[in-house]
Amino acid sequence: DGFPQGEAREIPGTPYYLRNDKFTVEYYGEEDMPEQFIKEGRIIPKLFETKATLFKCVDKCGDPRIEPILEKVAQHNIQLNSPLEYEGLMVYQSDFESRLVAVNPVLSNEDTGEVYGKFELRVQNTPTEFQVGPYTLKLTGKYLDFAIGKNGELTTKSQNPNAPAFSFLIKGPSLPSEGVPYLYFALPKDKDQFHQDDINAKLRESLGADSIPHFRIGLESMEDVIYTNSISYMTVRKETALPLIWIGAGISMIGLVMGFYWQHRRIWLRIDDKRLLLGAHTNKNWYGIRNEVANALAAVHIEVDAKSIDRGGNKA
Repeated sequence: DGFPQGEAREIPGTPYYLRNDKFTVEYYGEEDMPEQFIKEGRIIPKLFETKATLFKCVDKCGDPRIEPILEKVAQHNIQLNSPLEYEGLMVYQSDFESRLVAVNPVLSNEDTGEVYGKFELRVQNTPTEFQVGPYTLKLTGKYLDFAIGKNGELTTKSQNPNAPAFSFLIKGPSLPSEGVPYLYFALPKDKDQFHQDDINAKLRESLGADSIPHFRIGLESMEDVIYTNSISYMTVRKETALPLIWIGAGISMIGLVMGFYWQHRRIWLRIDDKRLLLGAHTNKNWYGIRNEVANALAAVHIEVDAKSIDRGGNKA
């Protein structure tokens, strides 16, 4: 289940509530990743942790219309292999959701290498206009989950920022009055997947003016990508069968002790036409039971040499 930061949520099927007090994540830096991962724009977490508080509902439980009375019972910093444990309840860190908040790209001129400046581009509540150096960027479209429709139109598959893209009109010195169109993908992986440079080259060619500068909007480093990590996903497990497991383990141990350290002996007697038939079985120490059988027979005045009683089935 997902636990947003700062909110106590009920753990279904239990009287407990879990609150995500603070979620933190550490990512591998570019110096720690293969070059191919860097080119693909991969962001790989190194450590993620949820500072969690466990509550038990003590009053007004079960009615979603009434605020329950909660009592704090445990607190733990949950990591991937370090769950919160309380009275058979175990809460594991399973995943987290990183939501893109903003990027800080740079507007530059690819022909001259001149950098005009950096601007903050927020995914939600995006401003409609940005002033970067001598140029103005007017937002003409936002596609949070970019896709190309059947007729070639730009569209979005959902309102989740899975592949955010922004279309601009760049206006300023030495540019047509209507501006220069530019499509920008916020994440490097989407830039490569949807061929951002090829799209912008075609948009520039459609203007029919070779004197228009080759603009570029891009990131200087992955530090200019801003995420929020407010939702932590947990796997909750309650060990109700643990007492039965311990009972079963105890019974098994008793059986092992009896089998290894205790001797099991059985003796059979049968009289058939004044003939005594005797049989004996033991799980260990055959020589001991052989002597005991000979002594028992001697007590009823039947003399038998113990060595003559063999596994082969000698009879007395």
